[in-house]
Amino acid sequence: MAHTQRGRVSSRLCLKLFFKTTLLTFTTTCFAVDFLAPQSHVVKECSPCSVKLAAGAQRLYIYSKFEKVNHSHRKLHALSIKNADKVTLQHLEIVNSKVVRNSDYLFIGMEDINLDGFRDIYVITDSDKAPKLADYWIYNNTRNRYVFLGEFPVFKINRENGNLITSQTIGENQHSLIINTYQFEGQKLVLLEQIERIKLDQSTRKIEILRKRIDGSMIEVSKKWF
Repeated sequence: MAHTQRGRVSSRLCLKLFFKTTLLTFTTTCFAVDFLAPQSHVVKECSPCSVKLAAGAQRLYIYSKFEKVNHSHRKLHALSIKNADKVTLQHLEIVNSKVVRNSDYLFIGMEDINLDGFRDIYVITDSDKAPKLADYWIYNNTRNRYVFLGEFPVFKINRENGNLITSQTIGENQHSLIINTYQFEGQKLVLLEQIERIKLDQSTRKIEILRKRIDGSMIEVSKKWF
């Protein structure tokens, strides 16, 4: 699969990682799953799952590491990345992993979110929330390792312009909707635009506030009622 430079479009790997209890028809263990294929894999653990970092690059092997909570529950503690000789290359700790049942399934995601030709990793830490929250790691080709980006609602990626969009409801009774638009500047993720829609108390009316990045700061540029 050829990798893609910024502004070009090609098929991409998108394997999502979260826990789910109702997917009973899938196999329970992933053995050397080929993540280059444009498909999703539902597993109870990776022991290992394999992934090709980029076109012509080495194949990596991912092992899921769980922390036992009690006899019936566990939580994903880390992902261990190894080479073909089973030498550990890196250990990715999960920041806010949710406690789940031992029988729950997980999804793992590998996608080039910054369009540099290398597949990045994300782990959905809470599938019960809407939208789902994920830990993201970006592959740094200069350092030959993954660098933690942060926890975000799962990105929607516009491959034409490189924008990454998230949406999330916040506040009491989820009265406020935040839509953020990001873009990478090198390895740094920058917030370009934010739309906040606020539902007024005891009313069907809403306020929409638009903020844009101007000279390095987020500035309110418009406000409207609807």
